[in-house]
Amino acid sequence: MSEPLRIRVCPQGPLLVHGEFVLVDEDGTETVPQRSSVALCRCGRSTIQPLCDGNHKVGRPPIEPGEPLECPRLVG
Repeated sequence: MSEPLRIRVCPQGPLLVHGEFVLVDEDGTETVPQRSSVALCRCGRSTIQPLCDGNHKVGRPPIEPGEPLECPRLVG
């Protein structure tokens, strides 16, 4: 039996997802990550959506609670 899916919320950062899962975009296209752990962007600033590229902490003010965020599109 595989390990349960775990999602860890990083303060001022991404969601760290550990385990087997499938990403589904708004068109229903499924993507199976090639790694056992990935960081998903929560701030909308990443250039590799839906994955985190660290832009939440590079040269920008911290993300404030309640800051409006866009729902990013999957890029492929």
